[in-house]
Amino acid sequence: MKFFTYPFIVLFFSIVFIHCNTDKITPPDEIIPPNEEVPPGTITRYYVSSTKGNDANSGTSKDKAWRTITYAATKAVAGDTVCIEGGNYGNENVVVANAGSSNSPIVFMGYNGTPILDGENYTKKGIYIYGKPYVTLKNIRVKKYLYGIWVDNNSHHTVLDGCIADSCCNTDYQAKGYDGYGILIQKSDYSVVKNCSATDNGGNNFFLSKTNYCTLQNCKSYSKQTVSNQFITDYFIVLAWSSNNTIRDCYAEDINGSYKGNHGFIVKDNPGDSGGESHSTENVFVNCTAKKFEECFVFAHGAYNNKVDSCYADNTGKNSTFNFCIQNRDGAHNNTIVNSRFKGKTGIVSIYDGTEGVNPQTQRDNIFSNCILEGNSQNNTIGVFLRNSAGATFKNCNFIDIPFLFRFSLSSSYSDANSGTILRNCILSGVYSQFDTRSLSVPWGFNSSETGYNDMSDVSASYTNFWNGFSPLAGSGNIAVDPLFADETNSDYHLKSKYGRWNGTAWVTDNVTSPCINSGNPNDEYSNEPLPNGNRINMGAYGNTTEASKSGS
Repeated sequence: MKFFTYPFIVLFFSIVFIHCNTDKITPPDEIIPPNEEVPPGTITRYYVSSTKGNDANSGTSKDKAWRTITYAATKAVAGDTVCIEGGNYGNENVVVANAGSSNSPIVFMGYNGTPILDGENYTKKGIYIYGKPYVTLKNIRVKKYLYGIWVDNNSHHTVLDGCIADSCCNTDYQAKGYDGYGILIQKSDYSVVKNCSATDNGGNNFFLSKTNYCTLQNCKSYSKQTVSNQFITDYFIVLAWSSNNTIRDCYAEDINGSYKGNHGFIVKDNPGDSGGESHSTENVFVNCTAKKFEECFVFAHGAYNNKVDSCYADNTGKNSTFNFCIQNRDGAHNNTIVNSRFKGKTGIVSIYDGTEGVNPQTQRDNIFSNCILEGNSQNNTIGVFLRNSAGATFKNCNFIDIPFLFRFSLSSSYSDANSGTILRNCILSGVYSQFDTRSLSVPWGFNSSETGYNDMSDVSASYTNFWNGFSPLAGSGNIAVDPLFADETNSDYHLKSKYGRWNGTAWVTDNVTSPCINSGNPNDEYSNEPLPNGNRINMGAYGNTTEASKSGS
């Protein structure tokens, strides 16, 4: 550990890791309701039409449809389905008046097109569900409110399916900051948001706040703005003071790669504390994709024991000078990133103490396993940025085409507080420098410009291949040989083998065998590798996976 007394100083996705969904959302199954009137006393279905309805009608058939969703929301009770015909319903403010039950939810369902609620003036709420559990919204669009869809106060087991929220924001971003919510789920556990889309909502596209055991699946989150600050989204999918949630098969992109410091998938609490709530934990992102953000995936503000699994981030189109694919910052600790691929521009991984919260904060024991980190020599990509990081571990990771493996930064007290960084069973190919020594401006330095420095004495490496870059670091089992990737040009980093290599669809054989096979730490687990596996883990991103290349014994 050093102390300074002076004040200044992913392309084609890998088959085993990424099977990302397309940008198109399939709408929920549409049930075309019958036109016949249901006898009094047995009503379970109501109808709403923007062109033929009248709230003075009974609502019990298409011919007797109500006019407003607002009115229907005051009448529907547990077990009822409200069938809303596609059309423009204008500036309604829908408040759901009653709760459903576990066996009899209340369903509001668009049919024959998409019903649209248009707030017009960016105020109030499009749809508000407060203290009313077991309510389902299906195939409904809201736009130009301050809050698109707001679910709150123990409205548990809410389901949003195929809903769209866009352009919900305040119009005075200069005085009020970026505000507005597309879809907000707050204090409403066990809710499900699926097949939904949120675009250009000023503050947050999707926001789960103080909400646990929820699922967000197959949702899309976008910003398409380049100039109009009115709509530039800040947070795309955010969890705050929320635990045990699953975000699966979701996609987030800042389409034009704005200069804004925005956030893709983020778990965060109040800086420095949790606002009286427990810190966010046990959340998992699975098979999600993020593109062109300041931070694509991030754990912040004391969030711990969260996981990124089989995800992809690509920041090559981002127009800013400080951006990363994956971040652990401002006290985040014990988080795990596995089976993922990250393609960076200015940086790929950051583990650092920023200015949010009470400094200094230590980011400890964050683990990266079976990941592929790809840089770009033209962008001077930094592989790993460290400030106040302790015990960061990179196990069975590939570092590819990265000008600077590390950049080290001083803490708020101008001391080096990095320690215990570990590389094990990794492959470095085309990693040219151990560390960055350029002078860079804030936030590369804590509240000041900073010159990068050498802290490699706090890095240990073992059973790692250093190829086509700087010389191997001292350590057990380290080598410097061609890893014999299957096709590095096309980002296939499986290891060639005479005895069997997975090519994405079948096992094939090569005329050579990679020296990285059976060259990992002999004490590490290898049982997930297919036989014959030599009873030893392979180096690289496929070590101890079902796609590990085979050995001769």
